[in-house]
Amino acid sequence: MEKTKSPTKSSPGGRWARLVGVIAAAAVVAVLGLRYGAGPWLLRKQLLAAVSDVWAGGVEIDGADLDFSGRARLEGVRLTDAEGLSWVRIGSAELSLQGLACLDPVVR
Repeated sequence: MEKTKSPTKSSPGGRWARLVGVIAAAAVVAVLGLRYGAGPWLLRKQLLAAVSDVWAGGVEIDGADLDFSGRARLEGVRLTDAEGLSWVRIGSAELSLQGLACLDPVVR
């Protein structure tokens, strides 16, 4: 009895469909990573640097969230002086950012 070879190469249409699927999955992961990971981290980093330029004491930001439209929400903002005394406490605040907010947030 003669064995038939199973095709080892997939059809060109199948390859393209698989490639498009992989690219779409990678794009979704990248967008979600920017939205929920790198974007808030960059926002906190920019804000901490900006406030530290004009405030000699400590700056704490408990949480940051932003979307691609340029709106950001901060939670648990505290400014303390050199001795650790609290000067400002903000439970939550909304900011409007310019540019592509998730890649390079700039406060306006």
